[in-house]
Amino acid sequence: MQKKSKTSLDYTNAITSAHDEAEQAFNVINTNTLLPANFGKYELSYIDGPDGFKLIKSANYYSLGEYEKTKITFHGDELGTAHKTTLNLVNRTPESLAGKSFVLYDDIGAVVVWFNVDFNNTAPSVDGSYRNIPINILSSHTHEIIASKIALALSIDTKFIGVYTLSYVIISSSSTGIKPDSYDINTGLFVKNTAGTNPESLNNKYFFINSENNSSQYCLYFSVNGNGVNPDIQGKINLAVEISAGCTANAVAQATRSILDTTDKFITNIDSDSLYVKNKLIGETTSSTAETSNFFILIENEGKNREHLTTIILNYDTQGNVISVEKI
Repeated sequence: MQKKSKTSLDYTNAITSAHDEAEQAFNVINTNTLLPANFGKYELSYIDGPDGFKLIKSANYYSLGEYEKTKITFHGDELGTAHKTTLNLVNRTPESLAGKSFVLYDDIGAVVVWFNVDFNNTAPSVDGSYRNIPINILSSHTHEIIASKIALALSIDTKFIGVYTLSYVIISSSSTGIKPDSYDINTGLFVKNTAGTNPESLNNKYFFINSENNSSQYCLYFSVNGNGVNPDIQGKINLAVEISAGCTANAVAQATRSILDTTDKFITNIDSDSLYVKNKLIGETTSSTAETSNFFILIENEGKNREHLTTIILNYDTQGNVISVEKI
């Protein structure tokens, strides 16, 4: 008696009938001409066959579909920089500076810095200023000593930091952020400004990203030095990305990648300050949005669901041999 094996697929995805063990020959019903030219998935249903084997009853074929692909370009956790003022005192004498002044800005407003030579001068009045800092020098001092006196007086003040080298003085705000430019009143000193930058912390900032068909919807929020607070966005899986203050854009990308990888929903790759995210499964997806993060997000490929293309129905005789294949 011949024994029948269950219906199977060969390497070309042709559906084959049971084969004759004794003859070692296949009775192949080639259904390739009935199949769609391009398909990405098929689903099989089975019926009971003779001798307890399962036989393929039908095969549903679906289109390729599309994976959602997203590029996220990050910025770092910016600490900001301080405003700097450079003074050049070459060939300046105490006599030329006596009673004269220039203006710096601290966190509150304009500060008049003035020169008191031999303690014979009085503080000038400058409109818009709210306080002054005297630089006490002697008429015998050289411009190098004057530079050192300016640096010392500004460093004693809590709002500024002063350093000098030879005849140059660099005065830095003790806090970061954009401030108005320093300017000369009547000293004749050369004044150069280097603008500060405002801090831009990522703490508590967040963005949204979803897996295929929005099956898992994520809110990734940033916690800087452990100070972040879960925004608890309803309907989202809220995940913390732990970073340190002042970290680079690449470090932010790396930390974000690590969190996304824990979900097992995405395939990720990093190039410099950009993170490339591909959904592991095919399907329509609501595109990622920057929300409060201010990241640049580009959807490189929109996800698409697989569409049903065709169904193949198989019919068998009582021995489990395929007797017809039809496309519906």
